[in-house]
Amino acid sequence: MQEAGKSAALCAYALRVLKMALRQAVRWQILSRKAAEALRPPKVTRQEMHVWTAEQVAAFLCVSQAHRLHAAFYLALMTGMRRGEVLGLKWEDVDWERSRLKIRNNLVEVRGEGKAGKQHAGKDTVSSVRASLRLQIPKADALRRTVAFSPGTLSKLRRDHQAQQERERLAAAEAWQD
Repeated sequence: MQEAGKSAALCAYALRVLKMALRQAVRWQILSRKAAEALRPPKVTRQEMHVWTAEQVAAFLCVSQAHRLHAAFYLALMTGMRRGEVLGLKWEDVDWERSRLKIRNNLVEVRGEGKAGKQHAGKDTVSSVRASLRLQIPKADALRRTVAFSPGTLSKLRRDHQAQQERERLAAAEAWQD
């Protein structure tokens, strides 16, 4: 796999799956020994995380000012919250008096089966993948937490985003979905 240009992480994952399959084969007495136990996965090197400078953050926030999700961008940048955590927030998660919020949900994309499409290079392609969004409770206890934020962030949420969302709700009328 490495000679074919596959990443070390993918090779390590493939090895874990192979070892699980071989262990099961030993349990079912299809194999008499664990054939893959001596194999070692390739070393996975983690890429260094690149973070924006204060100037880059300021430039992004300036450019995104007119975007309807500006408050979400601002919140993510000021708190370090993940995308799914920001998108999974509800107004009842915000403690307006203490300037903090509870992360109780995570918005995730659930992909369904795609429909078979045309063939390309002798392989079937997928013409469309059905996906839906779903709120989930974070799996790890550490991800369920309280995040404090500044008075400026509180003001941006209340003054800008909550007011904009109310205008959108009124414009959508009965088509509105929370």
